Amino acid sequence: MKRYLSNWLLPALILIFQYALIVFVRLITYYLPEYIMIGVNFNSGKTLSLLAFIQVSLLLVLSHYLVKLDKKYHVVGSLKEMPKSFFLSGISLFILFIILMTLLTFFSIFGPFTLLFLQLLLIFSIATQTISVFTLRSKVYQKNAYLKALKRSMKEEQENYELAREYRHNFRGILLGLNEYLTSEDLSGAKDYLLQTLADSEDYFKEYRYKQLTEIRNAAIRGVLSDFINHCEEDHIYLELKIFDQGTDLPISQIELTRSISIVLNNALEAAVMEPQKYIYVELQNTATNWQMTVTNPSTLNQSNITTLLQKNYSSKENHSGLGLFQLNKISRKYADFSLTIDKSPDQFTVDITIKQV
Repeated sequence: MKRYLSNWLLPALILIFQYALIVFVRLITYYLPEYIMIGVNFNSGKTLSLLAFIQVSLLLVLSHYLVKLDKKYHVVGSLKEMPKSFFLSGISLFILFIILMTLLTFFSIFGPFTLLFLQLLLIFSIATQTISVFTLRSKVYQKNAYLKALKRSMKEEQENYELAREYRHNFRGILLGLNEYLTSEDLSGAKDYLLQTLADSEDYFKEYRYKQLTEIRNAAIRGVLSDFINHCEEDHIYLELKIFDQGTDLPISQIELTRSISIVLNNALEAAVMEPQKYIYVELQNTATNWQMTVTNPSTLNQSNITTLLQKNYSSKENHSGLGLFQLNKISRKYADFSLTIDKSPDQFTVDITIKQV
């Protein structure tokens, strides 16, 4: 469980909660009836068979509703998205689980019913309260990450708005100046004036590439792409964006989605920087049936196969951890509707993420 879930906390919480659920079923089907109905033999073969059937049926029903609750409130997913491994917390909870299980076994054999009942309540309370606390912490972390991306996106929008206002203010003066040259039939002057205007307006026209971002409804994704555009400009990488977004919600957590996008974009950026031809093509579509992002960058330095690229700690780049594509592949295996496709040709590298809408 620890290896699959990538932290120590969630396995311990699941163990405690599973045990609390089993203990709760045993309490209402065995301990309470045995305590209330004194003299009734609960250890006969038929009674035990009937009791086992009732307990298993009750566990299945409770498990079904717990799965529905988890899908609604995203408890397990939220805990999986926590940024830390919680080694000490997980080990401490696991030790607590062993102690509680040992005490419960002792009280069920030797102790009075009152102590047994209190022990059962204690186990159930610890399980629910611990999960509630850490789920709340996870939700707070997700909201902070979302607000950070939203703040970055809003800052970008404000800068674009100020640039648009400034350029609109100067636009009439530019046209009047060009009209004077044309009126006096000074074509050479008009040409020089126009070239100078284009040079002075380069920053304004460059910002129109950000117009593509306004198509994205998700503020966190918009913020990640905005930051990516800035990095491409700093590294003098030609970036081509093609975006179509209907704003459909996705069956994947916000954190996992932005992590996946960041991994793909950062991988493309790091690869493009080292290539003689520096370019990146990004296509993003969000329709009623699929959310899809395809990122293509040049790749001529290393001809590693796809299986090798997805291995942990492997990287074709120097001084690089090699965890990006490995983590992306790991995220894709968590969701049945998440499809990851990697294509490597002699001169290009393409990553395609497709998420089917529910």
